Amino acid sequence: MIAHAWNLLEENRSLELLDQAVCGGCSPAELEHVTTCIQVGLLCVQESPSQRPQMAVVIPMLSHQQVPGRPLRPVVCTPVRTPADLLNVVNTSSNELTITNLEGR
Repeated sequence: MIAHAWNLLEENRSLELLDQAVCGGCSPAELEHVTTCIQVGLLCVQESPSQRPQMAVVIPMLSHQQVPGRPLRPVVCTPVRTPADLLNVVNTSSNELTITNLEGR
């Protein structure tokens, strides 16, 4: 969902996250508020806690007393190498490559 919201924000289509049943009756000001909420939400899911806004800053952003900053690309949106890409790295490099599969408890 984060990756989808980011992609829509990047394409200036973040209002597509809003249910069409709700969107039809919204004023332009309300639609602008929705866009702000999406942007603030993406700020709140930044990888590093130091990049996330504190709640004392979030509230003024949501009440339009402060303009939210531009979020950075979330880690979940970073392209992932495919196994074929990894094999090409191994075949063209003299370095050894270790792949670790992590499993939760």
